[in-house]
Amino acid sequence: MAALAGTEQAAAVVGSWRGSSAVDAGERPDQRWGTADGRSNHAPPDRTDATTSGGRPGALRAPGQLAPEQGESAPVDLRKPKPPTMAGTRPVPAPAPGTPHGFDEKSSKEVLGERAERARTFLNRDGSYTTRFYNEPVNFQRGKSAWEEIDTTLVKPTGTRGYECRR
Repeated sequence: MAALAGTEQAAAVVGSWRGSSAVDAGERPDQRWGTADGRSNHAPPDRTDATTSGGRPGALRAPGQLAPEQGESAPVDLRKPKPPTMAGTRPVPAPAPGTPHGFDEKSSKEVLGERAERARTFLNRDGSYTTRFYNEPVNFQRGKSAWEEIDTTLVKPTGTRGYECRR
């Protein structure tokens, strides 16, 4: 039985054990439009035609589709690539080492109009700008436009046991 599992022969054998055929008239699908009785499933080559009518003539063009490439391009030998040709070169002296310019915590001034919830921008002494980005909010928006620094210092008020924020 295991050798016949999954085959038509297995269905026929099981049907014979039941005393009936697996291809009884009641078990066939009902075909509502004609019959294939007496016809083969083989179609000879002279009965097939690759140029039958039907469907749309020609291929459809997609919006923005490019026209097919015309002509042939020159053959390229990919086995031996040519080394690039070097243009005239000349040595250039390295820049002199200098003191780095840019952000200085003491002299850079914050640009208040460039504040964001997690960023602060500074104007450096040399005219460049430095923006510091933070992983958590460092400014809050008061009203609809002004960003103000979050004050995280706590003070102990007189006469109480807890701490409160200054603002």
